[in-house]
This record gives sequence, structure tokens and C-alpha cells, in this order.
Amino acid sequence: MVRIFLYGTLKRGGCRSHVMRGQRFVGEARTVARYRMYNTGSYPALVEDEDGLEVEGEVWEVDDECLRVLDAIEAVPDLYERKPVCLTAPSMDGVETYIYRRNVDGLPDCGGRWENHGNPSQEQGNMKVVYLRHRPGLSRRASWAGRP
Repeated sequence: MVRIFLYGTLKRGGCRSHVMRGQRFVGEARTVARYRMYNTGSYPALVEDEDGLEVEGEVWEVDDECLRVLDAIEAVPDLYERKPVCLTAPSMDGVETYIYRRNVDGLPDCGGRWENHGNPSQEQGNMKVVYLRHRPGLSRRASWAGRP
């Protein structure tokens, strides 16, 4: 099991929260003030920043299968990378989060909390997550499929 800090669309009530079904919610948490969150339009981008803010989110304990799905949704290693995160409230060791890898210049700063700044209903209408069940010879994975 891996502990993961979620700060955006995967949090409870977010447009992708259904992905967390069957996983264990540990609790609400806050990072130390070394991160910034930016609005990409339909999801947040968390980056490391020495002049950052405390970012609010949730800690979840996830199994290996869910972690593979999360990595696919977050497009690891191209769009995000999964890295250790420093939490202050409550203090927890061994927690990871998704750090945005692209340039955030020109993106609006979200402050310390994601509040579905984008248009999640539009996002859900344009994209859907497709889950493929394991079959012999095929790997388990999640992928994004555009609307036909």
C-alpha cells in the first residue's frame, strides 16, 4: 500500500473521485509552504516552489492496482511525476504526490486549495476514463479515450 496526497480532481467530491472507490481515506492534510498550485483549465498543476504556500488536500492509502490507474490518469512520467511530499498538518512520512512537469508560466495561481476552477462537466463530456480488465496476455491499465 502507498500513501498518496491528492489535491485536485481526485479528491472526495471531485470529478474523478470515483477512481478512489475501494481505497482507504486517511484524512485531510496540508503541505508545508514549498508548493504552488496553478489552474490549467480543468485540473490543477502542483509544482515545487521555495516561495510556495501550504496546499490543502487529502491523504489516501492505495493498492498497487489503483496506483497504476492513478499514474495512467496523471500521465506519469510525461505530464506529472510521483514524488515524496512534505506534509505539515498532520505530519506524515512516506507520502507521495503528483508534481506537474510542464511550464506553468502564464497559468493562474490557485492559492492553497483547488475548488474545481475548471469546468468539470465539460471535461467529463469530452473525455472518459476507460478501464480495461486484466486478461491473460494483456496488462491492466487505464487510458483516456476521446469522445467519438
